[in-house]
Amino acid sequence: MRTLLLPLLALLLIATPGYATDFNGVDLTGFADFYTSAPQTRSEGPGFQFGQVELDLEAPLAPGISFEAAIAFDPAAQTFGVGAFLIDFDIFESDESHSRQSAGIDHTGIVVGQFDVPFGLDWHVYPSIDRNLVTIPLVVERTHTMWNDFGIMAYTEHDFFNVVGFVVNGFPYESGWNANGDFLGYHGVGYDPEEASVSVREHTCQVALGGRAGFSFGLPVELGSSAAFFFDQDRSVDMTLNAFDVQTGWGFLGFKGEYLIHTIGHNQPASHTHQGWYGQLTAELNRYYLTGRFGVFSPDDTSLDNEQALSLGAGWRFEENIIFRCEQRYELDSMTGPTFLQVAVGF
Repeated sequence: MRTLLLPLLALLLIATPGYATDFNGVDLTGFADFYTSAPQTRSEGPGFQFGQVELDLEAPLAPGISFEAAIAFDPAAQTFGVGAFLIDFDIFESDESHSRQSAGIDHTGIVVGQFDVPFGLDWHVYPSIDRNLVTIPLVVERTHTMWNDFGIMAYTEHDFFNVVGFVVNGFPYESGWNANGDFLGYHGVGYDPEEASVSVREHTCQVALGGRAGFSFGLPVELGSSAAFFFDQDRSVDMTLNAFDVQTGWGFLGFKGEYLIHTIGHNQPASHTHQGWYGQLTAELNRYYLTGRFGVFSPDDTSLDNEQALSLGAGWRFEENIIFRCEQRYELDSMTGPTFLQVAVGF
């Protein structure tokens, strides 16, 4: 409990009006959210808990070089750990005050350390303070689950396009095998991991490389494409992840969508490809907003039905850094689902 209370006490003190957030050039910011999930049956009780709690530090190390770190709360373990730890080498920038200017390029740099991997579209709103709904898209939850990793990435930003490439550790996957050495399936599908006759193997990744490119051509719409290749210990591609995304806006309306394809087991007896997509429409109404998201996840197993989820939500920006949200999520096969109420604060 002490590991939870002390950082929270520091967060409350820092968030108090008038409390300094600049310590000898080190900027201290952060965010947190608290939510409850309304019970779906009478036997269930409402659950109150923290979603994300994060303290962020940023400091300049030298001209064009900065350091960032994040101390993040892990709700499952009820402890704090490192959520990010990186050094950003700012190579080129269009700002006239920058020592290395590049005409037409807004920002170019290299990042080393631990960071949210810039894959697809949803990574822009991993922090709960930035997300309009309480939950994450279904297909993101079923594939890379908000990919955070160690490695290096290089990026460049322009009015018409943005490109980023990365080399990181990657993440593993599991497969099941029977006593005769026959392949059964992946991630508990096609076998019971608790059965004594089943052998569960973890396939590790030695390195993963990939990137994303987005193009707007000066228009109020951006089209993006992402790809990631996961290499095993034999330096062969054993898993791939691909995404295509779009985001645009018309006045007070905004839309974004993403389609993901995840293939595992390229070097196993059988590969497994599952895929899915989501689309989200948001209407901004001054300090309020209404939003809806529909998502589909299709597993590569004929015995399993496609999963479909609909989320309807609303938000109230009480202050710029204080947001109240509600979300009703429906699993469309049963038309039931939880109701979430959340407050998110940033400082």
